[in-house]
Amino acid sequence: MGTLRLWLPVVLYCGMIFYMSSMETLPDLPAKFTDKIAHFVVYSGLGWLVARATSRGLGLSPLRTIISASLVCLAYGISDELHQSFVPGRAVEVGDVLADFIGGLAGAYLYGEAARWRKKSDAGA
Repeated sequence: MGTLRLWLPVVLYCGMIFYMSSMETLPDLPAKFTDKIAHFVVYSGLGWLVARATSRGLGLSPLRTIISASLVCLAYGISDELHQSFVPGRAVEVGDVLADFIGGLAGAYLYGEAARWRKKSDAGA
């Protein structure tokens, strides 16, 4: 699988996060959907995509895939919060970075489990 095909979704997804972070106000979330949950959900998607790219493109072991994807999400979460510090009406929150990291970790882990399940399924077919 080509490098562009693996990493383009990551770049586009990061672009979407950057765009959303550039907005002075975001659409209202449902009452029980806090901004920390939103960060978790968004970054779990990023964790999944980075895990996919690192696993398939770099051939990393499952554990290294999870660690690397989580660290990429942590780094991007930190850069996202720094970016928000320049956006009027937005604030920097350490809790958001923590939610980003945990979401990235969850997404990477779920990717690994899905890949493992797919591999078992293919072997049994």
